[in-house]
Amino acid sequence: MNGSQALIESMRAQGQKTLFGIPGGAVLPLYDALSQQSDVRHVFTRHEQGAVHAAQGFARASGQTGVCIGTSGPGATNLVTGIADAYMDSTNIIALMGQVPSQLLGKDAFQETDVFSMTLPLTKHSFKVMQASQFPSVVKSAYRIANTGRPGPVAIEMTKDALTAPVTEWGDRELALNYYVPSEPNQDKIRQAALMLLEAERPMMLAGGGVTIANAGAEFTALAEALMCFAATTITAKGVIPGDHPLCLGQLGMHGRQVTNHAIANCDVLLAVGTRFSDRITGRIESFAPHAKVIHVDIDPSEFNKNVDAFLAIAADAKPGLKELLRHVLAAQRSDRSKAWREKVKELDRQCSCDIARDEVPIRAERVIHELNRHLPENAIVCTEVGHHQMYATHFFKSRKPRHFITSAGAGTMGFGLPAAIGAKAAKPEQPVIDVGSEGSLVMVCQEMATAVTEKLPVSVCNLNNGWYAIVKQWQKLFYDGRYIASKLGDVPDWVKLTESFGGRALRVTRPSELGDAIKEAARSEELFLLDVITDSSDAGMPLVPPLGSNTEMALGQSCPTVERNYFGVR
Repeated sequence: MNGSQALIESMRAQGQKTLFGIPGGAVLPLYDALSQQSDVRHVFTRHEQGAVHAAQGFARASGQTGVCIGTSGPGATNLVTGIADAYMDSTNIIALMGQVPSQLLGKDAFQETDVFSMTLPLTKHSFKVMQASQFPSVVKSAYRIANTGRPGPVAIEMTKDALTAPVTEWGDRELALNYYVPSEPNQDKIRQAALMLLEAERPMMLAGGGVTIANAGAEFTALAEALMCFAATTITAKGVIPGDHPLCLGQLGMHGRQVTNHAIANCDVLLAVGTRFSDRITGRIESFAPHAKVIHVDIDPSEFNKNVDAFLAIAADAKPGLKELLRHVLAAQRSDRSKAWREKVKELDRQCSCDIARDEVPIRAERVIHELNRHLPENAIVCTEVGHHQMYATHFFKSRKPRHFITSAGAGTMGFGLPAAIGAKAAKPEQPVIDVGSEGSLVMVCQEMATAVTEKLPVSVCNLNNGWYAIVKQWQKLFYDGRYIASKLGDVPDWVKLTESFGGRALRVTRPSELGDAIKEAARSEELFLLDVITDSSDAGMPLVPPLGSNTEMALGQSCPTVERNYFGVR
């Protein structure tokens, strides 16, 4: 057995069935080994960035580890953007990166690039493999690191001679590394947190991506129901409490809902689970939950007091932490102290519910999301590109299940959605997968349409086509006196013709009345299918909190009702 065969055997032992990548000289020995077996599938993407985003989509849809491959030099560096994205969103992937033969290291050989050093600040751990016998231990350790505690990416740089040399000894003992293993939740703190929530007059709950990762949606929802407490979600937590649940207020922050931002700004106890309190959800820190005692439950203690000060910090995985909180709440004798607060929030929720079933032509983005809510099957997985369409989807789409909404949150990587949808389809072939995109992001990865067709991974794309880099245009209008430069895309390419040229089907939609049937057809499609929806280029993308502004001072669009800033009367 050579190093390449040992690598595949080691990954097979971890249950890996799917890899995404592109061959090249430095990794050809690995591809040769892949050609000699049949139970590990290789998905041939058309760009390394597509491979790493597909691995992310695979991991986030399934919870299993995603694996991508790039050759040396530019092949490996093309993976770095996706590795950074995975690090920001705590996604468990392993990136296999080729390297020149060890005897050429440091000699400026063709395609020699120090990707090991490049990836160190962007991964949980980076390995450099220079001997074939290292593979079993390195692979076993890589899976452990990627999936233990807070998940994240692991990079493995492999010299070509390590892939070709014979394995002289098989040792798969995990390397002596300091693994962080989360402790059991502190029972005294759990009791204190339960008591704080039960005695609160204005309680709120907030779910971050850690609730999704821990598969703790059922526990989060049950706790909200037991407390009769309204809950907000970050965009990586969509679906952990169903979007149409009466206690779900939806998204907070820069592109969040007014009711959610006002409720958090006026609550007296905030239970935040599995969130890092990024600037996109807090706005100006001084005005974020200023009246609240914050209970922060997180698997990663380094997040405590980093952005928002915690009154009570509980180091725990979301699932056992929420289970214990729920147990204490259910066992307690309760008096309903938050009834008046709930009525206020419920009324504000009613007031700030926008009309998204609008009939204008060109089609408004809100109407597209309205029709997706109506016509997509409940088991559909929605991915997004990055841009205004992403904000409309995160704001208005009502995801009903965890791991059914996949987007690039922390890094905001344009080009994420289509390859992520392909990866999600590889993980969940029985479920419809649709990428909500727009042409600015899609054009960066449109070559992955070839992957969807040739690899028989039929995804659908709902392209909200408005001819602009819409968020760039919006910021140029609001903050740069309307001086537009390098933000107008025009009508190139023709998305219908482009999709058909890749072997897919496409349909252009220009009127709201056409959307329902088109979306149902896309969801049923067993081949690559693109809806080119011509949308309003003047759409303002509101509401919006200006950068580092207060979440209660949102700029509103024409369709947004105005909510009184001091609606709750809290001073």
